Amino acid sequence: MQRIEMAAHTDLDKEFAVHRKGYEKFISVFKVGAVLCFILAFIVILVISK
Repeated sequence: MQRIEMAAHTDLDKEFAVHRKGYEKFISVFKVGAVLCFILAFIVILVISK
């Protein structure tokens, strides 16, 4: 029974690592997108104000 628990624990560790990498990629894309939206909004405000 203990071997099954250990195998399940390592599977969970592997799944957690995969999900963590996906989450980190999502957060990095989200940050870049937020910066690009800020820059685009700034440009639009400059164009509108002229």
